[in-house]
Order: sequence, then C-alpha cells, then structure tokens
Amino acid sequence: MVLESISRTTESNARRYVYNSMCKNWGAKRLKLFDKAYDPLKSRAEIMDSVPLGIPPDQWISYVDYRFKEKTQPSDAASGSISPMDIRRSSVGSNPNDNH
Repeated sequence: MVLESISRTTESNARRYVYNSMCKNWGAKRLKLFDKAYDPLKSRAEIMDSVPLGIPPDQWISYVDYRFKEKTQPSDAASGSISPMDIRRSSVGSNPNDNH
C-alpha cells in the first residue's frame, strides 16, 4: 500500500515535470516565431499574409491577432521595452517629437 502511494507520487511528479517542460519550450518557440516574422514597418495585414512554412494560415492569423492585442504587448514600465504598436506609431510619424 505504501509502495503504491510512492509510485503514484513519483508518476505525478514526472508528469508535472514533462508538462511544465513542454509549456516552457513551447512558450520560447512561440516568441521566437513571432520575432522572426515581425517587422515594425509591416502592417498587421502584411504580417498575416506572410504565413511561415508548416503553419496553417488560419492558425497563423489567430496567432498574429493574439500577439497584437494590447494585453499581450510588453508594458514599458515593467520591462522597459517598446511594444510593436509603439514602434509602428513612431515609424508613421505620429510622434509629436518628430516634427523638428
């Protein structure tokens, strides 16, 4: 009975480790995928049109929509980085400091 309990605990720990490892790896690959396809000079539609090989177009479009949502953009205060939307806004001349 005790051996059975230890076996279940070990198995659940192994499952949790594998699951967490898969999530961590997928998260890193997902960000690299978008970084590779993202160009601040391209519009959202242009990025959606350039579907990477091996990814179904409908999934790519959903993913690009997700990445352009405000809640998925890095916050300037927390990370100090600039979001894709900030880069896009400044590249089209909407920054008032560019009127020199």
